[in-house]
Amino acid sequence: MARFKGVEVLADGYGISNDELDACAKAQRVEVRRGDFVIIRTGQMEACLKAKKWGGYAGGDAPGVKFENCYWCHEKEIAAICSDTWGVEVRPNEVKDHNQPWHRVVIPAMGL
Repeated sequence: MARFKGVEVLADGYGISNDELDACAKAQRVEVRRGDFVIIRTGQMEACLKAKKWGGYAGGDAPGVKFENCYWCHEKEIAAICSDTWGVEVRPNEVKDHNQPWHRVVIPAMGL
């Protein structure tokens, strides 16, 4: 995703939209289908390694998928999704009254 956006690393707090995921897949000439594993590279881990500082990596702000991604994962019927961030979803969370709202949907409701 970072390469698709033309940067080395997506900024902390950057929310990746479903439209961006679809556009990136199209640019890479791949089709996301049922049972696929989706791997998202934001550049965050590489940036931490390069700086030799982990800062808030394990629980702090991070780029990641927006809450709307729950629908994308369900529609695509993917088997798994992962990224080079500690939690896949954007931090700070878009939903202020719940910690890790994306996880509260994709794990218990979809088994992702």
